[in-house]
Amino acid sequence: MAELHVWSGAGSTASPYNTWAKAAVNLSTAAAAAAAGDTIWVAHDHAETAAGQTITFTNATAAAPIKVICGTRTGTSTETGVSALATTANIKSSTTTYAIGTGGVYLYGIQFELAAASATVLYLSNTTTSVFVYESCQFLCVTGSSSSIRTGATGAASTNAKTTLINCSFKFSSVGQKFEPDGTVEMLGGSILSGGTSLTSFCSPGMGNRGGVVNSIGFDFSNFSSGFNVFATGGTTQRGIFANCKMPSSWSGSINAAAPTGGTHFKLLNYGAGDTNYKFWTSDISGTCKDETTIKRTAGASDGTTAYSILMTSTANCAYPSSVLKSPPIIKRVSPSTKDVLVHICHDGASALTDKECWVEIEYLGTSGFPLSLHLSDAAGFLATAATQTTSGVSWDGDSGTGLNGTSTWNQLQLAIQSVTFAEEGYVIARVCLAKPSWNVYVDPKIEVA
Repeated sequence: MAELHVWSGAGSTASPYNTWAKAAVNLSTAAAAAAAGDTIWVAHDHAETAAGQTITFTNATAAAPIKVICGTRTGTSTETGVSALATTANIKSSTTTYAIGTGGVYLYGIQFELAAASATVLYLSNTTTSVFVYESCQFLCVTGSSSSIRTGATGAASTNAKTTLINCSFKFSSVGQKFEPDGTVEMLGGSILSGGTSLTSFCSPGMGNRGGVVNSIGFDFSNFSSGFNVFATGGTTQRGIFANCKMPSSWSGSINAAAPTGGTHFKLLNYGAGDTNYKFWTSDISGTCKDETTIKRTAGASDGTTAYSILMTSTANCAYPSSVLKSPPIIKRVSPSTKDVLVHICHDGASALTDKECWVEIEYLGTSGFPLSLHLSDAAGFLATAATQTTSGVSWDGDSGTGLNGTSTWNQLQLAIQSVTFAEEGYVIARVCLAKPSWNVYVDPKIEVA
């Protein structure tokens, strides 16, 4: 497999671009010339400006990706190698949209810069079936008040496209600019660079208001303002998880800027600006679930240092039996046996919740010889009369005074499923379900199996 070279300082560029002296002076030339599986070396001091271009890796495939790697070049004449990896090669668009084309491509250490005065779009993958991986790259919106960085295709649905960003960084210069994830986007590490402008919301829906699926682990938002939102919402398929991420100091923004629609679902897992390891926030059309440290069960769940509960807040969209806000999963490992499963909840309200307003559902390994889960719930059947959930004997801290539901009457309840037969060693997974609209419930995420 061949090695091609890209360097804007090459003296006599000539195909097959196999030395630094004869290197292609722009990436698009080398991309079109490369065969499947080839490597394109980009010099550490490479800098190119185009008035808009599509960088098309004509022969790249997912099975034989083309590698584009920035490195410190050795020499300027017939030398072909690099002495170290680098992250300083710069490719700039000065006027119009440009895109990173087709196939399967791995790119390392390239700075992609949008510097157009008007709206410009950088497409990080440009077909519906492309597989692109960017590592240690930078995406820079330095001008253009509504410029955007988008994963997916120009003018076409991109639900089959996959884009992976490994330790990649973003920088924006105007609040009107956007990151628009489309298709499937995986982000491992990465950050917002310092010196830029904070966006109102980081992830916006892609072309046609579609949105995408974003899975991010370890992203650093600390250079954004304290009021930014993670998702703008709007796309009917927009979904995302940001886990183990650092937020700005005193972050006061939201997981989503507007109310989610039916197809949207967002999660923030283990996030914050300080040394905490219990924070979470989920949001969908039925409501939100967040960590709570003031009102929690006495001797209940803890991350080892901080005791906490789950605060479930439903929207007006909740209704028995189908429109339900569900808590994050509560998990416990269980050996084969027959036992009762209990989860404790607490809420203020003149009347305690019924089994048509709040219940627990579980999945467990109840089939011997197969990893086939069974499902049970303590919700009332559709034809049954609603019954008040059982009063619990456990105590809660902080449940005094007027609560979020507007009363000073507090109800400590237990949601129980009795005589569950665990046929295999494995986990029981419980989720508390809230079907009462515009209501608040505290859940102890410490499942009891006894």
